[in-house]
Amino acid sequence: MGFIVNLLIFLPTRIASYFAWAGPLIMRLIVGYVFMLTGWSKLNNLPQMIQNFTEWGIPFPQILTPFVSSVECFGGAMLMLGLFTRIPAGHAGGGHGRRHQVREMGKYRFCGDTARF
Repeated sequence: MGFIVNLLIFLPTRIASYFAWAGPLIMRLIVGYVFMLTGWSKLNNLPQMIQNFTEWGIPFPQILTPFVSSVECFGGAMLMLGLFTRIPAGHAGGGHGRRHQVREMGKYRFCGDTARF
């Protein structure tokens, strides 16, 4: 019985302890790549994105659209390289959480405004 417990529990635990760094690295590469691709596509289609930001009611779309797209693109690249990781993390947690919208009676509102419904 001790052999089976050692084989099924302790051995995988010991092997996994050597690769504890792999999970965060893989997630950082995947999330950074997704951010970089979405930011790059927004930068390449900037007039349409400015129009979308205007329709969504985001203030100062001519200024914020290139800024947000640049932070996504270059922040994703920095996240993949492991440089200044708090900047893209702040963008992901703060900016994207507010940008998703809720539809109410034909009008769009930011999720941050849902408390006023």
